[in-house]
Amino acid sequence: NDATVVCVFQKELTILGGFASGNWSLPDSSSNTTVIDGQNTRRGVVVRRGGTNPEFPTTSLQMAGFTVERGRATGSLNGLGGGLWANLADVVLRDMVFESNVAVGGTGGLGGGGGVAILSNADNVVGCALERIVFRNNQATGGGGTGGFGQGGGLLVSHATVHGFDLEFQDNTATGGASATDGQDGLGG
Repeated sequence: NDATVVCVFQKELTILGGFASGNWSLPDSSSNTTVIDGQNTRRGVVVRRGGTNPEFPTTSLQMAGFTVERGRATGSLNGLGGGLWANLADVVLRDMVFESNVAVGGTGGLGGGGGVAILSNADNVVGCALERIVFRNNQATGGGGTGGFGQGGGLLVSHATVHGFDLEFQDNTATGGASATDGQDGLGG
């Protein structure tokens, strides 16, 4: 499922929420909720560099003051980051809520990072800062067919340097996929 509400591709971008109408100087996300709603049909946010080629531009996202809810990532193989998927990109998230997002693997695939998936590879380790983030009621489900792993109901991180402060995880789940004869594990709800 490639449909996404907010897409950042090969850019360095800052997106701020939590402002009152007419007041753009002092954000307050608890009083002025700014919502990105995937409506249970599309991913909330994607941040992609596009590949490992050194000619691709640096890609990063700084985001603050949003609730990302009801995002859904469904993969033909791997479903990653229902609320937010960062691929080969640096991410700074502050004062955010990721709630009721889902990542579902395709046949035999991984369902990972129901709330957030931050992924790279050993040759391109990315940076990630998470401050005052709530991960609530997110799900990662492995694919059917031959069965796939469900990993990181709230958060899945691979090949990233992570600095976290005041992170809250509530009621997130990871469920392994199953076939008629075998199943896989659910890891890190």
